[in-house]
Amino acid sequence: MRSVSMRWKIFLYSSALLVTLIVATLLFVTFRSRVYVDARVTEALANSRERILKVKGDRKATLLSTASLVASFPELKALLDTDTDTVRDFLLAYQRENRRSELLVALDPEGRVIARTDEEAPVPIPEVRSHWLQPVLDAGEAEGFFVTGTEIYLAVAVPAEAGDKLFGFVIAGTRINNEFAASLTSNNSRIVIVSDRILGSSVSRTMSWNTIGDWLAIPHSTDGTKRVTVGREQFIATDFALSDQSPPVLAIILQSLDQATEPYRNIQLGLLVLGLLVTAAGIAGSALLAETITSPVARLLQATKEVASGKLEHRIDVDTGDEIGELATSFNHMLDERQRLELQIRQSQKMEAVGRLAGGVAHDFNNLLTVIIGRAEMLMGRMGTSSPMFDDVGLILESSERAANLTRQLLAFSRRQVLQPRILNLNAFLSRMGNMVRRLVGEDVELHLELAPDLKRIKADPSQVEQVVMNLVVNARDAMPSGGKLIIRTVDVQLAEPRVNAHMSVPEGSYVLLEVQDSGMGISDEVRPHLFEPFFTTKDPSKGTGLGLSTVYGIVRQSNGYIDVETGPHQGSRFQIYLPAFDDLDVPAPSPKAPMVLAGTETILLVEDEDSVRHLAAEILTSFGYKVLKAASGADAIAICDSYEHPIHLLISDVLMAQLNGPELAARIRILRPTVRVMFISGYTERAENLLAGDAAFLQKPFTMRELGEKVKEVLSASRPAGRSGSNLLTD
Repeated sequence: MRSVSMRWKIFLYSSALLVTLIVATLLFVTFRSRVYVDARVTEALANSRERILKVKGDRKATLLSTASLVASFPELKALLDTDTDTVRDFLLAYQRENRRSELLVALDPEGRVIARTDEEAPVPIPEVRSHWLQPVLDAGEAEGFFVTGTEIYLAVAVPAEAGDKLFGFVIAGTRINNEFAASLTSNNSRIVIVSDRILGSSVSRTMSWNTIGDWLAIPHSTDGTKRVTVGREQFIATDFALSDQSPPVLAIILQSLDQATEPYRNIQLGLLVLGLLVTAAGIAGSALLAETITSPVARLLQATKEVASGKLEHRIDVDTGDEIGELATSFNHMLDERQRLELQIRQSQKMEAVGRLAGGVAHDFNNLLTVIIGRAEMLMGRMGTSSPMFDDVGLILESSERAANLTRQLLAFSRRQVLQPRILNLNAFLSRMGNMVRRLVGEDVELHLELAPDLKRIKADPSQVEQVVMNLVVNARDAMPSGGKLIIRTVDVQLAEPRVNAHMSVPEGSYVLLEVQDSGMGISDEVRPHLFEPFFTTKDPSKGTGLGLSTVYGIVRQSNGYIDVETGPHQGSRFQIYLPAFDDLDVPAPSPKAPMVLAGTETILLVEDEDSVRHLAAEILTSFGYKVLKAASGADAIAICDSYEHPIHLLISDVLMAQLNGPELAARIRILRPTVRVMFISGYTERAENLLAGDAAFLQKPFTMRELGEKVKEVLSASRPAGRSGSNLLTD
């Protein structure tokens, strides 16, 4: 069946099911009809038996009345002592006048027949005495079957007596023959009365005694019936004894099964014809059904083949509202979703590629800026404010700071900056930013803070959250040049299933939702796909670098969050940021520190593979009073540790170096010098954050002289091995 098409399968299966149902229905109707007919026939047999017994009782009553009347005649009593012919004439005369019995017999007190109305063979006196006279003397009457030669009668005997004198007995009887059997017949029943021969029958066919013997030999079923055949006609039969004489007289009741089932056979024939018609119509309907179902399935299959060949624009025309139509609609939605996901993947890959490029540029640029900023600071310190070059050097330093800020934005977009996250109450954080935001947007913009009560906490770098909010606020302000409305909203969100948007899919879970909504000019559909790309901007080149939203995107993603935007031309914009929710309480912000003395006398091992950065850092540290051991690689640093005889208090190492990176170097040096403290410097942290030792400090390039001096002093002054900067957390 695997090679058979679906159309043929549906046709064959539905046709087979239909035929099976019709055949099963016909068999069930036949079975139920047979059960019903059998029950009705069995009931008719029981009714016929009751009728026979009733007729027998009625005949007995009539015969008893006749016998009693004859026995009461004084004439008969007077004649019983006379000759036989006189008594017989009396009996015959009474029989002609009344015709209430077919047999009258007069017996003397000894049981000898005096006279009888038939002329059959004489009845044996012992039998008469045992069966008739003694019961009469005991009970006043007797009944039974009176046999005379070839005839048998249903008879009743009574005494003929006057006072205590018994004159004899009178027997009245009716002949058992075909007429008697016919009088017992009702409805479709037939009666056969037998003893040692067939006595009477209402069956139209002549039957032999052998046939009766065969019937009697058939065992009864549980309901006391048996099935017999007369000619070609089927009967259900039952038999019972009419007397306990020997031989017994039996009544056999036959109920015609063929006649009883005749109406149902006609019904079955009609059902058979109807079943054939229904089968024919059903097969035609099955063919139509197969065509109706498989046609859209065939279109769906063709569409699947088209999609498999790469034609994702192919769609199925939905012209039905049934399950097939829903399947086609779902297929079309699946194709739309696949196209959307492919677009999302391409966008994500593009953003990742741009991020890697930006991170790589920032790494090299940070090394250059570290040298420029450091040398400019040293130069300003040497020349004094009166020097004509002081302002020029200050301008170099200011430009370098702006360039450093630009690299930080690039690192934020590429998710390569080192964050210092902590548990935050976002509502409290935004409330503190309220005044600054109001000054930033201006008086012509209405600012509304809609902060949900009992908001859950988030885990993020406060400075980066501030950067996200400020960038979005600036974007909103620029979108409302003539004023408008700005809403900053927070709310707890529980996603029971992933939320799919144009830029990414937000997994299910608990989030704090930060929304920044404006009533500005909105964003067109052409711009939306490029919204978070670095250096993409719709503003005038003098008003924006195109890094604002890309920075937001990078910070949110590096904070394990998700961002989406709902916007349209002239419909305003609503940026939605999903940040994972935490139930932890706020961690208090560190208290302001007193000014730090940067001078020191400890020995520092400085490992940096960039010569200009290494020489600059060494000069800065030396100017603070430290003794500096310089190494251009990890191997040089290990060699210095082996050969230097005095204590080394601090290891300062770049993170990414050839052959042996910073964390690996720190682990090996701590084997040689367990008490040494570690601080890493880097301008590009891809893969480095997962390698940083748990108790190592970190300083981001580019850094100023004071930043380097403060961090070194902080690490050396700690009462225990120094942790990472800030909260001692670095996130990917």
